[in-house]
Amino acid sequence: MNRLKSIFKVTLLTLGFSSYVHSQVEVTVDNKVLSFVENPRLSQVLEPIDLKPNWYWRSAQLFKLDSDVAENNKRNLIDQLTSVSQSNDSTILTPLISQIESWQLAQRIDINIDYDLARFVLRYNPLFEDGKYELKLTKRQSSLFIFGAVSQPQTLAYENNQCIETIVAKIDKLEIADANFVYAIQPDGVIRKLPIAYWNQECQQVMPGSQLYIPLAESQWFSENTQLNQLVAELAVHRIVIE
Repeated sequence: MNRLKSIFKVTLLTLGFSSYVHSQVEVTVDNKVLSFVENPRLSQVLEPIDLKPNWYWRSAQLFKLDSDVAENNKRNLIDQLTSVSQSNDSTILTPLISQIESWQLAQRIDINIDYDLARFVLRYNPLFEDGKYELKLTKRQSSLFIFGAVSQPQTLAYENNQCIETIVAKIDKLEIADANFVYAIQPDGVIRKLPIAYWNQECQQVMPGSQLYIPLAESQWFSENTQLNQLVAELAVHRIVIE
């Protein structure tokens, strides 16, 4: 009987130790790894973070690192672009394909991240599922990230009150670029299709830290480009951009 009790105690200790060391949720934020044995809510993840840097909450992003969704979508998109390029017997899409291949991607979790909202409003305080995450917090960003039908991807300084036409005029676009609009992929995950044609009279501004996708020309002769442009913009939402 004593031997059975000893075995039972050892089993309990082993189970308790295992549940302690194998956390269900790991969140990397501000170069620190936070581990949680029980699934935390957003407010619990944000609570130990230093809030003094005055984070720009609109730019906060949460990525699930152990999901293959974004990488699978990336491979499917590259396959489509490669197929179009081969069917046209052209290498004109090669720069865009190379850019997308270089992206660091992870599944973007579509939630509103704000410490005060998470503390006081339950619907802004979701429960984390098991897994590994990266929470990307930044101050108000000072750059715009340009990619797409361009000779080279580039980073431009963000200027307040600047219209999108003025920004695009600084970019060296390829012949295959559409002349009528660009996509703005905002840090908050919102995708905007902005007109840039000379006849556009409205000044459209973009959010600091946005990616600007110079799309492939869309017309009745290039109808497949409409879908490709949308897929590129949607994939860019899951891109981890390093300023």
